[in-house]
Amino acid sequence: MAISYYDEAVTQKIKNWLADSSKLRVLSPEETTRLIQLAAEDSNDQPLKLPLIAISRNKDIEIESAIKQNKSFDGLILEKDSAAATTVHLNVIPIKTTYQLDIYTKKRIEADEYVRQYLFKLINNPQIIIEIPYN
Repeated sequence: MAISYYDEAVTQKIKNWLADSSKLRVLSPEETTRLIQLAAEDSNDQPLKLPLIAISRNKDIEIESAIKQNKSFDGLILEKDSAAATTVHLNVIPIKTTYQLDIYTKKRIEADEYVRQYLFKLINNPQIIIEIPYN
């Protein structure tokens, strides 16, 4: 499955929202599973540096339909043969997965500010772009 591509896209979307000068660290689902080990390696066993966002993915993946379906997305033409005037569509098996964002800060007011900002951004711009390198 291409779930790791979703993980990368969600992590990159959160990182793109950060200003270059931000001290906020974003950990992908892969890094979150090894949070304590990574923190110890990066800081020579010093305490965690906050603020920190840890993204985790629920291990349960719901397969909405086990039947392969043709899908296409508005505004995206994957391949088009101008001679035959046909468009190539994706063959997909729809799945549903959930992500959790844990925001660690020193003060609750700082965490509340991050939550407010990210909720606003997620609600107003919920799509992610995923590149799956399959044929």
